Amino acid sequence: MKFVQQRSTRPSEIINILRKCLVDGYGSKSPLGWTVAFEDAPANKIAFRKPTAHGDGYVQFWDVSTTDPNQGHVRFRAAASMTALDSFTRPQIQMQFQLAANQLYWMLIGTERGFWFFTHNSLTTPNGSTNNKVQFFIGDIDNFVANDPGRFVNIMYSTTTDMSSFNWVNDFTASISPGSICVRIYDADGSDNKLNYQMDPRYLVGSNDLTGVPTVDRQFYKLVLQSSLGYSGSDRLGVNASISEVAPFFRGEIPGLLNTPQGGYKNEPWPVIETIAGEQCVLMPGYRYGRNWINMENWYG
Repeated sequence: MKFVQQRSTRPSEIINILRKCLVDGYGSKSPLGWTVAFEDAPANKIAFRKPTAHGDGYVQFWDVSTTDPNQGHVRFRAAASMTALDSFTRPQIQMQFQLAANQLYWMLIGTERGFWFFTHNSLTTPNGSTNNKVQFFIGDIDNFVANDPGRFVNIMYSTTTDMSSFNWVNDFTASISPGSICVRIYDADGSDNKLNYQMDPRYLVGSNDLTGVPTVDRQFYKLVLQSSLGYSGSDRLGVNASISEVAPFFRGEIPGLLNTPQGGYKNEPWPVIETIAGEQCVLMPGYRYGRNWINMENWYG
């Protein structure tokens, strides 16, 4: 985990942060072992590849304007493979974000297989006001299917179409709801057929404006991705969704993410780090007041 204050809100700086964390390393921090697959530096466009030992997986980031303005917009798209910039094989849904002027704090938590990235505007509270936070995951889901060829994804906002704009409600904690589409996953037999998967309906949303550290015995659970076909739908081969092998109904878990029904922490300094089930976890900032946590020690397996 790295928690840092950045100098500006230019797309080039966000791309540089990602490159340092994923590829180059900085100071005493080692990189996560990813590589730069393709780059057009003058246009602020770059594609990263996860280590080949963990299978296929690319993600491209780019400055929408190409002029690198403050509070600029950035798009990203993950894919199973790429042959060049803007050339995607089995692409994910395109996401877009903008950094508000006060979004100067960032945190990246990751592994060789995936990473979480989010920004925040405050060190005095985990809850933020209505501003353009950034919260997304890119990488392998913790899949239930061995060697799942569809496991590399991006998750940020509930949409079934490519994003071409952004506003503050597009961050993860404000937009993902129970049963809402949050990710595209390709069939487990390696075909180009894709299916939308939705958030586990247990995921608790709705603001719960509670101050202080909860003293109750809290429950935490991992978030499962389930088929949007429903139990009565059928996969592309006509097999009922509940017994589908090419599009398994429960596909996997969102790595590192824990949700709890017990809120709190509104007035606590951020970052908030606690030991949950013996492992250190950090509170995700946003509009769920203590309900979303990211495990900083163990995601897969």
